[in-house]
Amino acid sequence: DIMRDNMIICLSGLGPGHCMPMDLNIEHLIGYLKILLQAKGMSSTWDRLGNISAAIVHLQRVKKKVSEALDTAYRNTGHTTPDTSEMVWRVARKVASESLQSFEHNRANNDRIKLVPDILLTGETKIKSST
Repeated sequence: DIMRDNMIICLSGLGPGHCMPMDLNIEHLIGYLKILLQAKGMSSTWDRLGNISAAIVHLQRVKKKVSEALDTAYRNTGHTTPDTSEMVWRVARKVASESLQSFEHNRANNDRIKLVPDILLTGETKIKSST
């Protein structure tokens, strides 16, 4: 029983009835990776797979947040393409009005922004150094 208890995980935090075996969880992650890797077709590489696998949990969260923001089903067998044109134009207008695509040395609040590392470059470096 101790082996079985330690091999079942509860990803949702909802408790009994919402758990899955560790090996099934890994199979789900491999399935997500295959879907994301196939999306690039011929240009897929092992480097891309490494980058995706390091960030799969974050990619799933982004997918869920986007589906909630667009009010679409997160897990559905059918597909409905939402009309996002107004949102796209709103973002484009804001980017243009704030000059976000051009460098401004004295931009307001620049001193409050913390520099962050390029996670793709960091992940790629770690994967390549470990082989």
